[in-house]
Amino acid sequence: MTETRRWLEQRRIPLKRRLWGAGLVRTLGLVLVSLGIGVVLGRMGAYRALPSSVILGWLGAVAVIVLGVVRGRRSLYRTQPGALARGVERELGLRNGSVLGVVESVRGSGSAALYELADNRALQSLTGQGTQALASERARANRALGRGAATLAAGCLVFLLSGPMSGGGSQFWHPIATVTRSMGPVVVQVDRSEVRRGDTVTVSVEAAGRRSAVLWIRQPGEPWNSSSLELDSAGAARVRLGPLDSDHFVAAVSGTRSSDTVHIRVLLPAFLTDLQLLARFPSYIERPDELLAPGERALLPVGT
Repeated sequence: MTETRRWLEQRRIPLKRRLWGAGLVRTLGLVLVSLGIGVVLGRMGAYRALPSSVILGWLGAVAVIVLGVVRGRRSLYRTQPGALARGVERELGLRNGSVLGVVESVRGSGSAALYELADNRALQSLTGQGTQALASERARANRALGRGAATLAAGCLVFLLSGPMSGGGSQFWHPIATVTRSMGPVVVQVDRSEVRRGDTVTVSVEAAGRRSAVLWIRQPGEPWNSSSLELDSAGAARVRLGPLDSDHFVAAVSGTRSSDTVHIRVLLPAFLTDLQLLARFPSYIERPDELLAPGERALLPVGT
């Protein structure tokens, strides 16, 4: 390694640290912003409307990390000795290759005396004005570090304001459970499957991970009628039906999932259309059976 390259390597280390730190805090800040947006979408009900979108939220955070790594590598490339040598030549107005050629040359590829002479000349230029020539690179690294710190502060603020542990936002932290719940069945239950005419029935609809459902109701001999339901954060809703005067069939649909059909039976009251009273007399009086007139008083022997 030439003395010129060694000089540049020593100045490269603090620049590399600053740029690496700037890239780290900037990426962390952007990740926090991405996570905060994911939580806000959960609080807005986006994952109940489209459960698979929670995966996109996490993919967005991963994409931010990947882009941060790529950008960081590009930024660190400017701290390579060759890149610094070109910057010094440009800042000091030196001949192209006067410093870069020494940095990139390999000892033994030419005259050793000329090689050492070129190294000494380049080192003299760096020793005298090299530090000042690299001032722009240091300023750039400091600005990058400041922007990264500001991004991190903004990311922390966005993340905290999003309410990461709130009820709706908590779905974002359990993406697999959020998606699998939405693939579960839609369940319809009633508090009573048999009621008297005029009674009411409470219908419960459960569709975990969903925001809405459609309740379908039908009476015998009639078409299905639908009504939209807004589900709560647990994916449930209740509806009261009644007063009922005939049987009802109830089912629910949410997305591509549907429930079984529940039959609610209405028990009709019994009533008489005709009444006949037949008296069967005991055998000891040897008297045939007789029809009695309803509403009239009748005297009957014991055992009738």
